[in-house]
Amino acid sequence: MNSARPIEDEASAPGTGARIIATGGYPAKLATVTAEVLARLLAGEKLTSIDGVREASTTRLGAVVFYLKDEYGWPIAATDK
Repeated sequence: MNSARPIEDEASAPGTGARIIATGGYPAKLATVTAEVLARLLAGEKLTSIDGVREASTTRLGAVVFYLKDEYGWPIAATDK
């Protein structure tokens, strides 16, 4: 292929669309509070402490979020109220 030339692969609309972030690791066990909270956050849910009690069966949602950030490297935004 003597006539082959490199092409530039450019996005059709640079700077638009969803922001791509580096993902963290995943819990090894699926049936855990950590895995449940991560799945809910990845689904776009906003969790409060009372949601943690009702839906994820934990009274320590803040600790689970800290664990996901510190041990697994997930960039999770938390707001104290």
